[in-house]
Amino acid sequence: MNKYTPTFQGEVKDNKITVTKAKRMWRDWIAKLSGKKIEIRVKEWKDSRSERQNNLMWAWLAILEQETGQPKDDIHDYFKAKFLTRTIVLKGKEYKVVGSTASLKSDGFTEYLGQFRAESATFLKVDLPDPYDWY
Repeated sequence: MNKYTPTFQGEVKDNKITVTKAKRMWRDWIAKLSGKKIEIRVKEWKDSRSERQNNLMWAWLAILEQETGQPKDDIHDYFKAKFLTRTIVLKGKEYKVVGSTASLKSDGFTEYLGQFRAESATFLKVDLPDPYDWY
């Protein structure tokens, strides 16, 4: 057996686990394990940003790098500082910290991309392609 171990999504109802996505792949994987000892890990599903959302953000950053001449990592840092900065209190003192896009859930990332696109048009004067045109 190869070293790749797939991850499956499911849900628990009435104390039973049901696979909800990639059911055929699940059945094929389980069939390969027939007669073997297995390890089972279960954790709660976290709705994180999608691969498509992440790819879109980096495609837009590449466009902005080309249009502005600024490195895309710098532009990425600018947008995070602009839209993901929050204030924390540590030992009674306030600090501004910049969040990470990796910690955004799907809905929050959609909102971030909307702010990103609007700021690109107004501040950087670059109209980014509509994501629906790509998908």
